[in-house]
Amino acid sequence: MTNTIKQNLLNLIVFIIIFFTAINKIPRLIPFEDELIALTSHLNFLTDFRFDSPFESGVGVSSRITTGFNASIGGAFAWLFTKSFFYTRLFNFIWFLLVANLLKLYLYKKNFFKDVKTILAINLSYLAIPWWYGALYGLGEMISTVIFFFAIIIFNYDKKLSFLLISISVFYGKFILIISAGIFLIFNLKDAIKNYAYLVFPQIIWYLIIIYNKGLNGFREYFMDFYYFASFHGLLNNSQRKNQNIIGDLLNSEVMNWPVSIKIRVILLPILLSIYLLISKNYKTSVLNKIIVVQLPLIIIINYLYFFLLSYKKYLRYSQVTLIITILLLLILIDNNNHEGSKNKPIFLFNFLFSLFFSDILLIVIFNISIFFIVFKNKFSTINFLLLFLILNTVNINYEILNDTLYNLNHPPCVDNIQSFECGDSFFTNKF
Repeated sequence: MTNTIKQNLLNLIVFIIIFFTAINKIPRLIPFEDELIALTSHLNFLTDFRFDSPFESGVGVSSRITTGFNASIGGAFAWLFTKSFFYTRLFNFIWFLLVANLLKLYLYKKNFFKDVKTILAINLSYLAIPWWYGALYGLGEMISTVIFFFAIIIFNYDKKLSFLLISISVFYGKFILIISAGIFLIFNLKDAIKNYAYLVFPQIIWYLIIIYNKGLNGFREYFMDFYYFASFHGLLNNSQRKNQNIIGDLLNSEVMNWPVSIKIRVILLPILLSIYLLISKNYKTSVLNKIIVVQLPLIIIINYLYFFLLSYKKYLRYSQVTLIITILLLLILIDNNNHEGSKNKPIFLFNFLFSLFFSDILLIVIFNISIFFIVFKNKFSTINFLLLFLILNTVNINYEILNDTLYNLNHPPCVDNIQSFECGDSFFTNKF
């Protein structure tokens, strides 16, 4: 069997496993208000060129819809043809994988990845991210953060495309990424000024859409409403919320109820990796290496501090910007330090930190014992072994999913009119 056939077979196996996991999870996702808001707002945009929802305040373009026009495109098209929540969730995920893999394909053609198997490992790693099923819901955290991450890697190859993608991730994804974008732009201010048109083009288009729907007076009102909404929810974090108490917000948040595994992944891993990279001297002074070991760690740290100190509602999915950048950065570090006979000690650290995203303690223990001998005995590269354990991890995720509650996805009132109150009542109460 030739290497090409083997690679294609491996690609097929990985994507079958990924889609099987998504299909397995879809009926076990509890109906979620933000899902219906994202879906109906995207549908309205496709049919009437307005971005609002009957389940969220705002007319024309709602300032309270925090998922931009990108995340639920697949689901919106699926609803037009199927009127099925099963297929909206599935095609939301397909759209996410399509966008993510187009970016990885671009970088692969630029010879960024040292091993093609890293692309497969990245695809499987999405399922290891806490709250990964936000991509099934059609929410913006997953897709917009992945676009942002690869956009700043692309900066080394095409600055114009990089700035365009960064702007898309913010204004057509999640506005919270403005923090990450701001940090990156500070480091690369000269290039940002030089390529300013590419940075503001998506923003201008979105503002024109708002003006088209609401007029100039409505445009001003939109910004006032957006400011107050963002301020209350923590992005601007000031007088809009009285009795603000950083410690109190933390102690009263869901963080206190997270299992130990989630606390390790969210609280310890990002900060440990970032500090290590910032104090390490094992890197070259190229633009790309500065992005990987200086700028990305600082972006992680600032988002980390924002989440724990400034954000009001510390929901797990709000930590995804930090987690997604962390897990993708780890895989890139493994890819760049990975080769046969390597005596590179950081490769063991990167693999160990990544393994803590595995879903079972037994997988973590066996993986790290094996990696120890692979690295220190110079047997062979680690990426093949990591890919194997990611496949095993995904199999275990599917086993764990079987214990989840099944929910009703058949809502006749929504088939009749997804914008109706009757649809919302059926969907949110999970009526059969």
